[in-house]
Amino acid sequence: MIESIYLKNFTVFDELEMKLSPSINVILGENGTGKSHLLKAIYTMGSLYRTDRKDTQIDESTVRETLTSKLINTMMPIDAKL
Repeated sequence: MIESIYLKNFTVFDELEMKLSPSINVILGENGTGKSHLLKAIYTMGSLYRTDRKDTQIDESTVRETLTSKLINTMMPIDAKL
C-alpha cells in the first residue's frame, strides 16, 4: 500500500507531499491543477512495487531506470505524439 507521495519538479507540481488514507482518497481540483498527473504518478509507483514481485530487494539504479521508463509510457499521449 502506498502511504504517502512526494513529488518535486514533476509536471505542474513544484513540490507536493501528501499522506494517503489506507481506505479511500478523493482527489479534487479545477482543470489543469494536476489531478490526472498525480494519479498517473501514484499508478506508476504502485506498478513498480507490486506485491507479487519475487525480488523484494531492488537497487536504486534499477528503480530509477524502471520508474523513468514507466513514467514516460504512462504520461505519453494516446496517439504517442509529443
